[in-house]
Amino acid sequence: MHKFWIHKARFDLPFIIGPLFIPLFTILILSNFSFIEHSDLSSWHWLVLILGIDVAHVYSTLFKTYFNKEKQVKFKMTFKWVPFLAWTVGVVLFSISSLLFWRCMAYLAVFHFIRQQYGFMRLYSRNDPTQEWWKWNAFAIYTLTGLPVLIWHCSGLRAFNWFVENDFIYFNMPWLAQLLKLFWLFILIAYLIIEIIQYLRTKHFNLARCLLVIGSALTWYFGIVYFNG
Repeated sequence: MHKFWIHKARFDLPFIIGPLFIPLFTILILSNFSFIEHSDLSSWHWLVLILGIDVAHVYSTLFKTYFNKEKQVKFKMTFKWVPFLAWTVGVVLFSISSLLFWRCMAYLAVFHFIRQQYGFMRLYSRNDPTQEWWKWNAFAIYTLTGLPVLIWHCSGLRAFNWFVENDFIYFNMPWLAQLLKLFWLFILIAYLIIEIIQYLRTKHFNLARCLLVIGSALTWYFGIVYFNG
């Protein structure tokens, strides 16, 4: 089973898959305590938790791009023009409306995070003996992470924002939110059933991919929908 991990199980479990489950279970345990409540992050909390931890993987890409001499030569024009064009588009958007700028950034961030989980899913699927189910796995990861965001949109104003107030477009449609919750649950159950069927047919079980998909689904649903925070 070691061939399905990106590095090894002893590395992937605590550093890639573990972060999907550990914070979730911690909050589930602590949620009944009075000191756990919705509150705005201070500037120091934001600097440490967001810039210092959440965005740290972005800084690490410098070692694969601008600090890599071989990549610098191969993608010289890309490295020059992409940051400039991104900055220009940002300036244009902000000059039109600050809310438009942050709204575009919010939706781009959501797309980035969903694609990030899809990317991990493809990495964990790379050595599957058959690739016939990869489209189903792709559908599962997209829906199980994307549906909580759609529920967020249909539930009216939430107790938190992505970047700034009203960066998402909200609709007060509780009936649709309930329908999407049922669809999310249906996809999760279907994913588990199909994994069982596949195992009975092929005697192959990719634990790494399965944990990644389930962990992503639970983290996105409980964080956005259940805890609303």
